[in-house]
Amino acid sequence: LMDCEGHRQALEVQLAGIREENQDLQCRHGDSQREMDTLRKRTETLICARSQLEQSVQSLRNRLDAQEQEIQSLRQRNIEAARQFEELEAQRDEGNREGERAAKETKRCQQLLDQAELRNSRQQQQVFALRQGMEKVTLERDLAIGERAELSTALSKVERSNTELSLSLDKARAE
Repeated sequence: LMDCEGHRQALEVQLAGIREENQDLQCRHGDSQREMDTLRKRTETLICARSQLEQSVQSLRNRLDAQEQEIQSLRQRNIEAARQFEELEAQRDEGNREGERAAKETKRCQQLLDQAELRNSRQQQQVFALRQGMEKVTLERDLAIGERAELSTALSKVERSNTELSLSLDKARAE
């Protein structure tokens, strides 16, 4: 009878330890779940930010393409104006006024070209900055995905341990 009483007390102590460990695992499971939810929300936010950055980049690319076409057009106009200027210079006696107009057009085209090249340079800087921002967001997203995978693995281990403890507890109760 004393052996049974001692055995019973030992089992109660063991059961109390298992309960305490089970409670601790449940708390850690809840913490892991909350952290995983936070990471999931952070990932969604980063994906949204990346999408917005990609839209901004695409918009800037479209503007850049349009300005590059405008620059090409202005260059062609500048070349044409210069050609006209040379023709008019050869025919100076016939058309001083036409020569002056061509010189003014060349100057205006050059100013437009300079302005367009300045805008193009600024927009290329913006595109570069946006690309860096997009790379940063991509890196953060990849890190968040890695953290999420690690948490998922840890959660699986905790759930297996919890299942094993439950089985041990059931076995201990059965004894």
